[in-house]
Amino acid sequence: MASAPRSVLGRRWGRPGAGGPRRAPPGRAPPEGAGGGRGGGAGGKGREGGGAAPAPYLFPPGGASGAVAIRHLATQDLDAVISMVETTFAELFAHDMYAAIQQAWPAGQLVAMDAGRITGLLLAIMRTEFSARILVMAVAAPARGRGLGSELLRAFLRQCMMEGITEVVLEVRASNLRAQAFYGRHGFHRRSVLPRYYRDGEDGYVMVRGVA
Repeated sequence: MASAPRSVLGRRWGRPGAGGPRRAPPGRAPPEGAGGGRGGGAGGKGREGGGAAPAPYLFPPGGASGAVAIRHLATQDLDAVISMVETTFAELFAHDMYAAIQQAWPAGQLVAMDAGRITGLLLAIMRTEFSARILVMAVAAPARGRGLGSELLRAFLRQCMMEGITEVVLEVRASNLRAQAFYGRHGFHRRSVLPRYYRDGEDGYVMVRGVA
């Protein structure tokens, strides 16, 4: 399951509505207009790049996906995460942008682990103190159809609730009906249209849901 805007780590750095800096990286920019945000541990609001490290696991092995566990992204995961994003979206992005996103909000970056391998990921940023934005979510092809995307999203929403976040937004291609249906099942609704949002000129939709 995957959904990504114009450039997953792309040139809309800080838009729409992102609260962080709009800086251009060397080479290509970060996923889905990633802007800066707050760092923080699993249990509260931290400061950018600081605070306690997130708890290692949000969901231990043994959930709906069997042996799969969901935890926060670690620095040593970056190469595998970059590889999965590039495979899923057929695009290349700068390594330092992934690192910057992780440092900005460590608790907002999740990976799913199965037998020591990353099988899914969700990367997000803070837009404002009470609003988060999912930049990219992907599940490896062999792991699809097992509810892993749903578990990642639930884990992320749980994290948002712990931090007092009240709204989550994301962008999705107008043609990606599967992703729209997936997010719709999880309480998201379409809020607005982004004309010619993607590199190939396709429109995007902004989808949003509350966190309660």
